[in-house]
Amino acid sequence: MMIDPVKQLEKKFFELLSTEVAMQKFLNNEAFAGIWFWDLHDRGTIWLSNSLEKLLGFEENQHLKIPLSWNELLPVDRIDTICNSFDTYLASDTESQFEMQIPFLQKNSRVHYLKCRAIAVNNKSYLLGLIQVQHKSEEIRTDHITEFPFTRNSIELEQEIPLKNLAVDINDDHEFASKYESLINAGNLGGWEYKVDNGDLWCSKEYFELLGYDTSSIKSWEKYETQKVWVDLLHPEDKENARAYFTNYLKHLKGIYRQEFRMKHADGNWIWVSSRGKVMSEIVDGVKTKIVIGTHTDISESKRLEKKLFESNTLMLKDNALLNSIINSPDNIIIISIDMEYRYTSFTNNYRKFVKEKFGKDIYIGYKLIDIFSESQLTIFKPKIDAALSGEHCELSVSIPIDSNKLLYVNNKYNPIQDEYGKIIGATVFIHDITSEKNSEIENKMNELRYSSLFYGASDAIFIANAATGFLVDVNLKAIELTGYEKSELLSMHQTQLHPPEILLEIESIFKKFSSAKGFISIESLVLSKNGKLIPVQITAGSTFQIGEETFVAGYFKDISSRVRITEELKIHSQHLKDIAWTQSHMLRAPLTRLMGLVNALHRGIVPEEEKSMYLNYVKEASNELDDVIRDITANTIIN
Repeated sequence: MMIDPVKQLEKKFFELLSTEVAMQKFLNNEAFAGIWFWDLHDRGTIWLSNSLEKLLGFEENQHLKIPLSWNELLPVDRIDTICNSFDTYLASDTESQFEMQIPFLQKNSRVHYLKCRAIAVNNKSYLLGLIQVQHKSEEIRTDHITEFPFTRNSIELEQEIPLKNLAVDINDDHEFASKYESLINAGNLGGWEYKVDNGDLWCSKEYFELLGYDTSSIKSWEKYETQKVWVDLLHPEDKENARAYFTNYLKHLKGIYRQEFRMKHADGNWIWVSSRGKVMSEIVDGVKTKIVIGTHTDISESKRLEKKLFESNTLMLKDNALLNSIINSPDNIIIISIDMEYRYTSFTNNYRKFVKEKFGKDIYIGYKLIDIFSESQLTIFKPKIDAALSGEHCELSVSIPIDSNKLLYVNNKYNPIQDEYGKIIGATVFIHDITSEKNSEIENKMNELRYSSLFYGASDAIFIANAATGFLVDVNLKAIELTGYEKSELLSMHQTQLHPPEILLEIESIFKKFSSAKGFISIESLVLSKNGKLIPVQITAGSTFQIGEETFVAGYFKDISSRVRITEELKIHSQHLKDIAWTQSHMLRAPLTRLMGLVNALHRGIVPEEEKSMYLNYVKEASNELDDVIRDITANTIIN
């Protein structure tokens, strides 16, 4: 006959208990809710007292059928950590007790953190553990939503508001079941009901599924504490406004309650939630109860698209600001370019003065940038300069001691310069002197933009046209990439040939505006690529500039295909939601109204006995029609 290891371990426990003084003292000095006993020579089995078995949700004598070990009692990812902690304690020379929080895995798969004290006995042959009594002030950690304490959170109204009666016959077994549970399931919504008179909050399973919680062991509808399941889950930036808005709605109880806020998902992320509701009255056992019935909808994807569109607009504005800073560089923004030998190839007029004042050097085209720095300064700047000359884009914010009494604070951006074939021929440095907060503008335009290294290093397509004739005279690499034409092909084209023929008159009008403008003008249009593709672009142009006796205008073309696509998707999504809203407000109302009228007539007993069968058939027909409408709504809410 096979010997039961658990029974053997239990027998050993009671034998030692009668002889081991250490065990007796350990047990007598502690208030405990359960005991575990572990054979350190045969670690595959642990004996649990009956009280601990019940605490973990095991049925009586269940351990006799399934021998328990740490593999069954701990989460898989915590077994090694806990056992290593035990081994560390056993390897120490101390005879003191061992204390820790142990994440026990209950029978229903919930993780329950229990405070435990343990001691090695019988020459460290066994480990005896006590699950200590938790005081009310001690918080018991849990990884499950059902551990929320269900306490009331009352809210008093300043005035009584007359409400539309909605007579509902609710049987005792389903007193708090949702009146619209089928709609909640069909629409993938999280349902909630708030009783205005006492502050009771009832939430559906879908409410927590929306937040990513395991709802396998909770009821379809249950009462929760508002603080725990809503307020504590609100994003810190949204909490104050969300609570104030809801409280204000409870004071007036008029119209539709709707607001948007972020709530914490079970995975630790934040999701955007659209919360909607309406106040109505329930009559239960002749007592009128005011409730707000509402839903939660996950609108995170819509918010993500809105944010992406906003970022696209922001990027466009940022690029335009950069172009403006190149042409009209203020005193505290300095632009220089160097070749592969660190020699200046160009710099803005204010840079010569800047170097003279800050570094005491007189510079000129061909002078080496690295020669203006001291040895200590060179160790700061040269690695970034070399990185740009090797093809990297980098940034440096630093303070530089100019003399014993002054510090120069600068923010520098380093970018490689490529020629029209993609070869790195130097670098540009944008120097922002943040020592002085002066923002005065300088009148410095890039008259010879074609030969400036900044022209080839720009991030957008640049087309330069003769302001009088409209023919293109120069383009950069980005312009070639955008259109698909070779540079030689573009330089034989009129600027109107960049666009579709059907908008020719519009383009001619725009070009005239660009040619006569004194400041920046920005419009949206289309570019026709060599392969016939229409590309939406943002075109920005400033005032004209002269080279010799001829006048030119430069246009900066930014590809906005992604932004246009997102805008169109948002329009389609918005129209789809409008269609669904129309269906809900028109198609759902008729069968629901008939159904409510029939049920009310039957409930009030005004239907003759001989007509009840006919009325019930009407109820069935209205229910079937309502079911068909709900199915249509479900199908329409799925957006491919």
